[in-house]
Amino acid sequence: MLPFKNTLPETFVLFANSLPHAVFVFESPTPELSLESILIHSNPVAHSISDLKSNGKKNKTLSSVFPIFKSEGFLLQIRSCLEEGKQSRILISQGELFHQDVEIKKIFALRTSILNSNQFSILLEDITETVEAMENTDKMLHYTGIQNSRLQNFAYIISHNVRQHSANFKSLISLLEENPTEEEKERIMEMLHTSADKLNETIIHLNDIVSIGQMLNKPMEICFLEKEINKTLNILKGSIESRHIQVILELEKNLELKIIPVYLESILLNLISNAVKYARLKEGAFVRITAKKEDNQVLISVEDNGLGINLDKHGQKIFGMFKTFHKNEDARGIGLFITKSQVEVLGGNITVKSAEGKGSTFTVSLPDVPEEALYI
Repeated sequence: MLPFKNTLPETFVLFANSLPHAVFVFESPTPELSLESILIHSNPVAHSISDLKSNGKKNKTLSSVFPIFKSEGFLLQIRSCLEEGKQSRILISQGELFHQDVEIKKIFALRTSILNSNQFSILLEDITETVEAMENTDKMLHYTGIQNSRLQNFAYIISHNVRQHSANFKSLISLLEENPTEEEKERIMEMLHTSADKLNETIIHLNDIVSIGQMLNKPMEICFLEKEINKTLNILKGSIESRHIQVILELEKNLELKIIPVYLESILLNLISNAVKYARLKEGAFVRITAKKEDNQVLISVEDNGLGINLDKHGQKIFGMFKTFHKNEDARGIGLFITKSQVEVLGGNITVKSAEGKGSTFTVSLPDVPEEALYI
C-alpha cells in the first residue's frame, strides 16, 4: 500500500479552482484506481453539483462521492483507460453519477487522468446544452425529412393526378363540341361526372396532406384509450356485424395518452377499419386490439387474420401514397400514408407484421408524455 501524500502543488490547486468545470482529485492507497481512494481536493464547481459542500469532504472515498464507481463494469472501463494512458471521456447524467434525484437533468462529459503514481483527477464538463442542441438538430432533420416526403407526394398529386383529370376534362369537352347525339351526350356527361368525382377525391387527398401539419396547432388533451377504441368500434359496428367478425380487446386498464384527439381518432379509425375491410369472409374472422404502456411508450396494436400482405414484395411501399395490395373497389392507398405521417409528427412510429393469407398486425408506438409537437 502506498503512503498518502494528501498534497497538491499550489499552482495546480489555483488552476483547478479557476476552471468552469467540476474537478475532483483523489489519492489511491494502491497503484491502481481503488474505490477506497480518498478525495484530497475539489473545486467550487464540484461543490455546486455534489453534496460535498453540505457534508464536507473529509475522508470521502471515491465510492462515496461517485456511487456509480461501485459498478464493476464502470470501474473497469475507467481503469482500462488509465492503464493505457488514455483520457477517458464518458457521457453520464447527474442522477446516474451521484445517485441523486435531481429535477434539472444535467449531462456531463467525465474525464479521468493520472496526475502521478497514485493521484488522479476526475473532471466533469457540463455538456447538457450541447447534447440538447444536438438532439434538437436531429429532431429537426427527422421532421424535415418527413416534410420533404409529404411535399414530394403533394407535388406528385399535382403533377400527375390533377394534370390527368385536367386532360380528361379537356378531351370530354372537345367531344361535346363535336355535336354528339343525345345518347353520346348522356354518356359523355356520365364520364364528366365520374371525372369530377375523381378530381374531388384528389382535392380531398391534397387537403388531408396539408391538414397533417395544420392540425398540430390544436391543443393536446388526455384521452382514455379504452373509450376512444370503443368509440371507433361503434362507428364500424355495422361492418363488423355484417362480416361476423369477433372483436378481441386486450386493453390495459385506465390507460391514457396525451395527444391531439383528432389524430388519435384518425389513427384508430384507419387501422381498425382496414382490419375489418380485409377480414377473411368466413367463420373465425377476428380483429384483436391491444393497448399497453411499456418503457414510457404507449403501444397500440391492431391484429387481424384476414388477407395479409406479402412483405417481401410490398414491404418497402406499404406506407406509400396510392399503394394498394388487394382488389377492393374502395381501396385508395391513402389511409396508411396519412396514419404514418400523423404518428411520426407526434414523435412515434408504426410497424407492420404480415403474411399473405394469414393476416396483419400494425403496431403504433407513441410517447406517453409527448414533447410539444413541431408544426411541419
